[in-house]
Amino acid sequence: MSSTSNLNIVPLSELSLSETTSSLQIFNEEARKNKRRIQLLRSRRIPKRKQQKLRKREFSDRSCYAICNDDTADTEISTKENNSTFKIPKPASCNKEHRSEAQRCAATDVSTLRRIFGTNKNKFWGDLDTETTRLLYHTLLPRALLSLHSQGLDPHELAPLAYEARVAAKEYARERCHMPGRLMAVAYDGFRHLKKYGKWSTKGLSWDQIWNKYERQIRKEIQRRDPSLKTEDLTSQVCLRILERSCTTNELVDRLVVGENDDKRKKRSSEAEEVLAIAAQLDREVHEMLNRNTRMNIAIA
Repeated sequence: MSSTSNLNIVPLSELSLSETTSSLQIFNEEARKNKRRIQLLRSRRIPKRKQQKLRKREFSDRSCYAICNDDTADTEISTKENNSTFKIPKPASCNKEHRSEAQRCAATDVSTLRRIFGTNKNKFWGDLDTETTRLLYHTLLPRALLSLHSQGLDPHELAPLAYEARVAAKEYARERCHMPGRLMAVAYDGFRHLKKYGKWSTKGLSWDQIWNKYERQIRKEIQRRDPSLKTEDLTSQVCLRILERSCTTNELVDRLVVGENDDKRKKRSSEAEEVLAIAAQLDREVHEMLNRNTRMNIAIA
C-alpha cells in the first residue's frame, strides 16, 4: 500500500472543465453511496459508539461537499456549530488612553484602595465588621465601567479592567474584615474552587478560567440563537458578559450578611463609618465625572 505522501493531489483550479466535472460526479456518487450505507445502518440496532462514528463521517462528507461546491462560508458556520473545541479568541491589549480613563473610575489594584480608604488598623482581627465589609465591597465593584461602555468604550478594553477591579475589591475587603467573616469567605471560595477544578484556591477564578467559563455560556447561546455571528462579535459577547458579571454579587450572601436593622448600624465603629463615608463620596465623584463626560459627548455630537 502506498503512503499518502506519494499521492499526487492536483487542485481543482488546475483541472480542465471536463476533468473537474468528472471528479465532482465521482465524488457525488461516493457521497450518495455513503449516505445510503449510513441510512441502512441506522435502520438497524447498532451501538452508540458506532452511531457516533457514523455521524462524524456524515459531517465530514457534508464539509467536503461544501468545499468542492465553493460553499466555504456555510462550512465555517457548520464547523462552529458542531466543533466543541472551537475557541473564541481573547481580546487584545487595552489602549493606554482608554485604560487610564477607566482606572479613574475603578481601582484595579489593592495599593490604590489602601491609599483611598486607608489600611487595616488591626492586622490580626480586622477593623471592619462583616456587614460594613460587604457594603464596602458593593461600592468598590466596577459599575462605573458599565457606564463607560454605554458611552461608547469597547467591552474588549473594559472586561480585563473589570476583572482586575473585582479581584482588587475582594482582596481589600477581606483584609479589612473581622477574622470570622474572613475565614468564612476564604473557606467558601476554597471549597468551591476545589469542587469544580480539583485545586484549592482562595483568590477565585483566574482570568483564563473566567474567560473559559463565559466562553462556554456564549457558545451554547449562539448555537441556539445566531450561529452566523463573526469571531469578533463572539469575543465582544464574552467580554460584555464578563463586564456585567463583574458588577454583580451573590444575592443569598447579601441577604445573609447585609441587614437593615438600625441597631446594627448603631454598633458600627468609627472606622466603619469613616470608610462608608469615603466610599459614598467616591461613588458620587465618579458618577459626576461620568455625567460630565456624557454631557461633553452630547455637546460635541
